[in-house]
Amino acid sequence: MKEKNLVKKIEIVFLFLLIIFTVIYRLQSINMPLDKNEGAFAYAAVQVSHGSLLYKDVFEHRPPMIVYIYKTAFSLFGQTQLAIRNFTTLYLIATLLLMYMLSRIIWRSAFISMLAAFFYILYQHSLIFQGLTADTAIYAQLPLILSILFIFNRDEKYELVNFSISGFFAAVALLTHLMTLFFALVPIIYILAYCKKNKIKNLISFIVGYVVLIAMVIGWAVLKNNLLDMYNGLIFYNFEALKLSIKSVINYATFQGWMAFAYANIFLCLSIIYAVWMFYKRKNNEIDFLLIATLFVLYLGIILSNNVPSNFYLSLIPAGSLLGAVMINDMYIILTKEKTTKKYMWMLLAAFMIVNTLAILKANHIGQFLNSNKYAQEILYEESSIVETIASGSQNKEKKDNFIFVWPDMPEIYFMSGVKATSKYAYAYPLEVFREDKIKVLDNFFYGRPAWVVMQKGTYQPFQAFLDNYYAKEMQTQNLVLYRSLLY
Repeated sequence: MKEKNLVKKIEIVFLFLLIIFTVIYRLQSINMPLDKNEGAFAYAAVQVSHGSLLYKDVFEHRPPMIVYIYKTAFSLFGQTQLAIRNFTTLYLIATLLLMYMLSRIIWRSAFISMLAAFFYILYQHSLIFQGLTADTAIYAQLPLILSILFIFNRDEKYELVNFSISGFFAAVALLTHLMTLFFALVPIIYILAYCKKNKIKNLISFIVGYVVLIAMVIGWAVLKNNLLDMYNGLIFYNFEALKLSIKSVINYATFQGWMAFAYANIFLCLSIIYAVWMFYKRKNNEIDFLLIATLFVLYLGIILSNNVPSNFYLSLIPAGSLLGAVMINDMYIILTKEKTTKKYMWMLLAAFMIVNTLAILKANHIGQFLNSNKYAQEILYEESSIVETIASGSQNKEKKDNFIFVWPDMPEIYFMSGVKATSKYAYAYPLEVFREDKIKVLDNFFYGRPAWVVMQKGTYQPFQAFLDNYYAKEMQTQNLVLYRSLLY
C-alpha cells in the first residue's frame, strides 16, 4: 500500500477538532425551540410510538423516514427536544466522517479530504439555511453520500452488489426527502455513460435495489390498510402542491433563494463553476460527473418545491464541499510549481481559510447568535407556559377525553403537552391544497369538543361565540389564549 493511502495522524487530529467544534457550536442552540416542521415530526413520532398509524391516524405529507428518525431519537435520548438536537449532532458527525471517507477513497489525498471535511462543517451550519435544525434536507445527506460511495468505490467482482446497495440508499434518501426524487437519474446516466461492460445488468441491479425498499414500504401500507391515506399524503398532496408552484417555477422566491445561497456560499458557487469548466475539458472524469449531476438534480428538486424552503439548499453542501476542496487543491498545485512560492503557500492557504470563515460568519450574523443567542430568542417561548398548564391539567384524565385543538399551526404544543390532537389534520394541515377537507378540521373543533383549545390572538373571531358558550379562558400570554372545555 502506498504511503499516501495511509491515514496520517494529522488527519485524525484534524477530524477530532472538527468534531469537537461541531459539538461545541451546536451546544449553543441545544435549547432552541422546535420550529414548525420539527414540531410536526416530533408529534407524529410520539403518536406512532403510541400505536398510531402514520398517514392514517396522523396526517403527513413528507416521506415516512423522518418520522421514524425522530422516533429513534426519542427511544435513545428520551421524549424531549434535547433528544432531537443531540441525535442530529451525532448524525452530522457521522455524515462528516463519511464525507472524509468518500473523499479519501476517491482522491487518495489527505489534503483534499481534510479540506472537504472542513468546508462541509463550515457551510453545513449556515444559520440562514437553518443548519441547526433537524429537517429532512439534513437527514437526506448521509444516504446520498452512501449512494455515491457505493457507485464509485466498487470491486469488479461485486459490481452488481454495489449498484444494488447504491440504489437502496438512493431510495432511503427519497423516503427521507422527496426533493431527492431526481437523484436516481444520476446513477442511471452514470451506468449508461461510464460502465464499459455489463451496462444492462448494472442498471437492473441499481433499479432492483431502489425499487425493493419502496416496494417494502408500499407492502407495509397494504398490510396496515393504509395505502390510500399514504397516497393522499405523499402523492396527491405533493402533486397538487407542485401544480400550484409550477405555474411560475422561476419565480421571485426561487431567485431570492438562489441569491441568498450565493451570498452565503460564494466560494462553493465558484467551485461549482470551476468544476463544470473542468468537466468540459475532461469529460471522462467520473467523479466530476457524479458530483455535478448530483448538484444539478438536487437543485432541480429545489426549484420545483413549493415556496422553495430555505433548508432545502443544505442538500447541496456535501457535493459542493467536495468540489471546493478539489478546486483549492488544483490552485495549490499550480501555485507551488515555483520553489519561491511553495514555501509561502501554507501561509496563503491559512489566510484564505481564515478569510473564508470570517465571510461565512458575517453572512450568517454569527456575532449576534453568539452574543445574544438571537436565533433562539426570536422564537417565542409562550408555548411553554401554555404547555405546562395543559400538561398539569391533563393528568389522570382519560385519553378519550384528553384532546387539544390548536389554531393556527403550532405543532410543538401537541408534542410538548403530550395531549393528542383532536384531528389527524390538526397540525401542518395543507389547507391550500385540501380545500374540500377544511370542513373536517372545523367539524372536529365544533362537534368533537376538544378538552383544550389554543388560539392565537386575532385569529379566532369566527369561533368566539362557540368558545364563549362552551369554554372558559384558562390563561393567556402576549400572543396566545388557552381555553378549557366547561365539560372537561
